[in-house]
Order: sequence, then structure tokens, then C-alpha cells
Amino acid sequence: MIAPGKDPDVPRLGTARLPVRVILPFEANRERTIEMHPKVRHALLYTGVNLASTVVDYTIFLSFTHFFGLPILQSVIAYCAGMLVNYALTRGFVFVHDMSHKSQHRLFMEFVGSSLLGLLLTACVIWLTVHKFNLPPVDGKTIAVLICFVSLYYVRTRFVFSKNTNANASDAAEARSPG
Repeated sequence: MIAPGKDPDVPRLGTARLPVRVILPFEANRERTIEMHPKVRHALLYTGVNLASTVVDYTIFLSFTHFFGLPILQSVIAYCAGMLVNYALTRGFVFVHDMSHKSQHRLFMEFVGSSLLGLLLTACVIWLTVHKFNLPPVDGKTIAVLICFVSLYYVRTRFVFSKNTNANASDAAEARSPG
């Protein structure tokens, strides 16, 4: 039993008791939850994870810009750091479905392989934008990030973090077998 005045759900301000939630009369019968479409939720999670890793990437990239003037090398180093952050966050928040058909080592190596594709795209776009179009390195990096975002999402959803279709096939085969 809770002692009088010690209810944990009611915050105290001096001696006045403040209710945690006030239900207004017009809200009483409006219990509604809004469900987000799974693909929209997935895209938002992927975008959030990529924004976080892009912040790491840009922070390192812009820091290196003040030390030396090799935009491609700066971008490669920053991209690799962002890739490690991206892997940890992507694995933990975006692609959380059954991955039992792949070992952790295989999954990480496939992620690194897709990241190398992104790294190659980034280096090529920065070379093209900085050396051929005479854009500032930050503009080239931004263009590269946008291209990589779209292309790596496709590669990672189709190949790296593909769902375990073998589990569904074996479950279906067991259900069909007389037994």
C-alpha cells in the first residue's frame, strides 16, 4: 500500500498535487492509435541511421579539411569511420529481422563489401566534382552522400540484410508434409 501523498504517478510541487494526465471531456472517447506503414517506418529508421553516420562522416571530413588538402583521402578516412557507425546502428535499429541464415562475420563482410561500393562511388563523385567541375569539396561530398544513400539502400535491402527466406520455405515444407 502506498502511503498518503506518496503516489509515484502524481508529481508533487510543494504541497499541491498535480495530476499526471488530464482527460478533457471531448477526449474521453477518442482512444485512437495511428499505425505507420512498415515501409515508411523502415525508410525513416534508415534515414535516421544514415543521418547519424553522415554527421560522423562530415565531422571528420571537415576536420581533416583544416589539416591537409587531399579531399579524396579525407573523404575515404571519414567514410570508413561513418561506415562503422552505420553498421552498428543499421544492425541494431533498421534491419532487425531474422538473420539466422547468415553468420555475423558474413553479414559484416557483406556490409563492408557494400560500403566499398559506396566508397568507390564517393571517391569517383568527389574526383569528378572537385577536379572536373571545380566545385568545393564539401559540395562534392554532399552530392556523393546523396548518391550513396539511394544506391546503398537498394544493395543493402536486396543483398546484405535480405530476409531469411529459407526459414519460411522450410516452415512451409514442414506444414505440407504428412506427419
